[in-house]
Amino acid sequence: MSTPVILRPEATQDLQDARNWYDGQQAGLGDTFAARAADTLDRLGQLPQLYAAVWQYVRAAPISRYP
Repeated sequence: MSTPVILRPEATQDLQDARNWYDGQQAGLGDTFAARAADTLDRLGQLPQLYAAVWQYVRAAPISRYP
């Protein structure tokens, strides 16, 4: 069973801003970033213990290959 992943509005906006920035760097790169972000969020829901809790129930889940 998957744990629900809840993004704060600020996090949602950060992801959109990052997608737009990557698209500005190279066409299609924003789509790749968004897909990788979605994969990371899915993995976070499936295996939250893989990611460090940074505050109470908040976990940090870096997106691989993207700083």
